Amino acid sequence: MSNINQAHKNLVLTEEAIKSHSKRMKKELAHHQLDLSLCETQNLFAKALGFNNFHELKNILNHYSNSSPNLKKIIFILSESDTICQTTSFFIKNLMKEHECTYFQSVSSLEEYQLKNQKIPHLIIMDESFVSKIEIKDSINVLLLHAGNKLDDTINNLFHKKEYDTLISYLKDYINEHLGQVDKKYWLMLLSIYKQKNEQIEFEKIALRYQNTIDLNSHITFESFHDLMFTNNYFVLNKPFSKYELRDTLEFILK
Repeated sequence: MSNINQAHKNLVLTEEAIKSHSKRMKKELAHHQLDLSLCETQNLFAKALGFNNFHELKNILNHYSNSSPNLKKIIFILSESDTICQTTSFFIKNLMKEHECTYFQSVSSLEEYQLKNQKIPHLIIMDESFVSKIEIKDSINVLLLHAGNKLDDTINNLFHKKEYDTLISYLKDYINEHLGQVDKKYWLMLLSIYKQKNEQIEFEKIALRYQNTIDLNSHITFESFHDLMFTNNYFVLNKPFSKYELRDTLEFILK
């Protein structure tokens, strides 16, 4: 069995394996009066595999190594709830041990950590309340945690079906029914959709109404509005969730 395992390792091309192969090849070539340096032997080995030199082969190996699905992923958790932070972190560390998980209870602590450690997460898991408080790079996945209810389930269903006109009507009806006194996330969803549809006039009408109704200090403009729903890979997980629901969701996002 050990011979089979060794043979399997010999077939897996890594930078270290190629160096070992090249050393053996150098010895074999010496038997045929070909005295090549290790560097020359590595280049010869790479050419036998169809590459110009060992440097080119090494770059290809590094590329596929870095894009491997088993590579450790960096996950940030952002929630004002210490229970959510610790429970979610515990789930991830126990079910997906290969990933690095760090949690924060404020945007400022997350940004300070990023600045100090120069780490860019593959995924940010956060409460919906942070949507309007943080700016996230487009390439980062976002998993929003929300207290599942019929209203949010309908909104998320329409959003993921890309039925944006229906969603606009649904949100406007809900906001008008409550005279604008609703959670500001519904206002921001409406603004996101108008920005995505490039309807600046309607966007500015809603932004002005939002300012007069909900947040007098807000100065939302069409150009500066950060459109989280459309610029990021956006996912939703209803609370409360089991560790297995979290695992399945993360495996789907990080695959």
